[in-house]
Amino acid sequence: MSPEVTAAIIAASVSFLTLIGTLAAQYFGRRATSRDTQKSFAEQREQLHKTLAAQGEQLDRTLAEQREGQVTDRYTKAIEQLGSDKLHVRIGGVYALERVARDSARDHPTVMEVLTAFIRYQSREQWPPPDAGGRERSTRPDVQAAVTVVGRRDAKRDKRKINLYNANLTRADLRGANLNGATLRYAILTRADLRDAILVDADLRDAHLRDAQHL
Repeated sequence: MSPEVTAAIIAASVSFLTLIGTLAAQYFGRRATSRDTQKSFAEQREQLHKTLAAQGEQLDRTLAEQREGQVTDRYTKAIEQLGSDKLHVRIGGVYALERVARDSARDHPTVMEVLTAFIRYQSREQWPPPDAGGRERSTRPDVQAAVTVVGRRDAKRDKRKINLYNANLTRADLRGANLNGATLRYAILTRADLRDAILVDADLRDAHLRDAQHL
């Protein structure tokens, strides 16, 4: 074999090996780049998940704070209505408190305490007023509204017994009222309508029940 042919073969071999090396470098380089890219994508996905989770938690907290703020505003306004000198405004306050109790299990016990306190103290006022004529005494309409709300509350949310101690509920409509375990000691229930009322374990000691219906 002539030196020229040998040199040509060697040159061709070197070129071939160089080409193989280049292709191998490109191949392994691409694989490394692909692994780095996949790793980068995985890290980005993980970071995205963490960011979305954090944003979701923040959104939940914000919504909860807004709902709590709305409930607080509604509660405050309803309490103000209860103190009004206008009967229809007080009745509106009673039903506004009922909505607060339905929407917020946490505020339910407080609302019931407010309404029962309202009943205990406001029921002492004679109704109709003395200057209204000779009509028989009965329960004032806003007090009746409060009694109705208490009687149809979601009792599973109660934390304390319903306290109607010494309340004057003369001729009150207590049909179907849930007064299970309620304190009704010294309450005046003269001519009250107690049809289907739930009075299991209620404290009725010294209560006035003269002419109460369907006791």
